Amino acid sequence: MSKNMDILNIAVGLYALLVCIIKLIGDARINTIRKGKRRFFYELLLYEGIMILSIILAHGFHFFIQDRKLMIILCDISYAVYYFAYYVFLCTFVYYSADYISGFCGEKVKTAFYTVPVTVIYAFAWLISAFNGMILYFDGDEFIPGPLYTLGQVGGYLLIIEPFYFAVKYRKSVDKKNGIILGSFMILPLLGVILREIYPGPEYMPFMILLSLILMNNTIQYEQETRILKQQDKIERDRIKILLSQIKPHFLYNVLNSIYVLCDKDAEQAQEAIGNFAEYLRSNLNSLEQEENIPFSKELSHVENYVSLEKMRFRDKLEVEYCIQEDNFRVPPLTIQILVENAVKHGIQNRKEGGKIIITTYSEENNYVIEVRDDGVGFDMEKLKNDESLHVGLKNLRERLAMMAGGNLQIESKDNEGTKAVVRIPKNVRVVSNQL
Repeated sequence: MSKNMDILNIAVGLYALLVCIIKLIGDARINTIRKGKRRFFYELLLYEGIMILSIILAHGFHFFIQDRKLMIILCDISYAVYYFAYYVFLCTFVYYSADYISGFCGEKVKTAFYTVPVTVIYAFAWLISAFNGMILYFDGDEFIPGPLYTLGQVGGYLLIIEPFYFAVKYRKSVDKKNGIILGSFMILPLLGVILREIYPGPEYMPFMILLSLILMNNTIQYEQETRILKQQDKIERDRIKILLSQIKPHFLYNVLNSIYVLCDKDAEQAQEAIGNFAEYLRSNLNSLEQEENIPFSKELSHVENYVSLEKMRFRDKLEVEYCIQEDNFRVPPLTIQILVENAVKHGIQNRKEGGKIIITTYSEENNYVIEVRDDGVGFDMEKLKNDESLHVGLKNLRERLAMMAGGNLQIESKDNEGTKAVVRIPKNVRVVSNQL
């Protein structure tokens, strides 16, 4: 092989390796964020990088190693690594294809029983062949086929054919365009083999494989990322539905319980409360059914309606003060109302002389802040872990705040002193909401 051809292979290899490294770094970060969802594609890039590096070293030894015998040994080592990485790459591609098609056909696509055994046998056979020449031998200038060369090709074809069997079997589930992209993994390396026969010298195979990976990244991987984002969004919305379905019965129970108590104490007041409650449901049911963030002013209206119903039960024993300095932001529905309910149920209700709830909002540099403070009986913070009604309700609220608004909830309480709940909603965060 001429020095000029070595220079060409090294130059093209360095460029391809740089592309591979850039993709590897980017994919490593995405893989971390996606919690391993891109694992197979990341591994394909890694093995491809190893193959390209092996080619660069093999051709580089022609320049830097003067001892021909040592040069051949080092080239053998480089090609041994290349062969081994190539078969592991093929096996990974089989699993990548199965995983990709599984995401569309609705069932788990299983790899063939021979996939791993063939990979192991042929990877080690080619690795050993780099030194004993049974399949292919490099004499320092060119490759010489060994006595088992034809048999040595069988394993690679068995692995390459497998993904296309998946594509054909599940063709109704795989987009035609993506099926063609998967086919490029066979077509482009085959083109490299043909070119090598016409114009021998350049190392076509690893570069053709890299081209296939780039095509896959720009089409199949992009599509997978979009599908993953849609699935995650659907999961979050489904969780929000479940959480809201748990909250609404809790809210209805509290209001109806208040009316129930009034029925014994004051029938007229109870009748008025039922009328107010009916009006509340009529005007606010749409907001209760909403799974998206609502303006704080609307949430405050819900709280005021709830308080008016509770004051019919507690009369002068319940005082609510509003210190609203900021209201131009959005919150998950029933966020503040639940905190006020807890203040009434676990704080004011258990205090003989009643008490006061103060609802405050203000703005920090990066957050909107809502405080709900009461001077009720308070509780030991350990009670949060032991009181199921408190623990589940606040855990529920924390999840909705995090999912829908990127917010958080902090609780401070002391026995016989009262409780303070603080909600922080980030100002610059994508929230789940529609314009009302």
